[in-house]
Amino acid sequence: MAVAASYLFEELYLQGVLTSDFFLNEKKFLHGIDGRPNPERMSHFGEALTRARELAKVRQKTIPPMEKPFLP
Repeated sequence: MAVAASYLFEELYLQGVLTSDFFLNEKKFLHGIDGRPNPERMSHFGEALTRARELAKVRQKTIPPMEKPFLP
């Protein structure tokens, strides 16, 4: 999940979303970024997210039964 987050935050940073200017500019804040997200970066983000979900499913199968009631 950390890999997916790094792709997401990199894109947010490059689009200027992580700056106060983004939130102070009413047009940008209400209508979003100019242009489109980087397709290659978003592809890597999707792949990392898919991998994180696969790993989580495998991990869930190894959780001891007495701990399962505490999971969402």
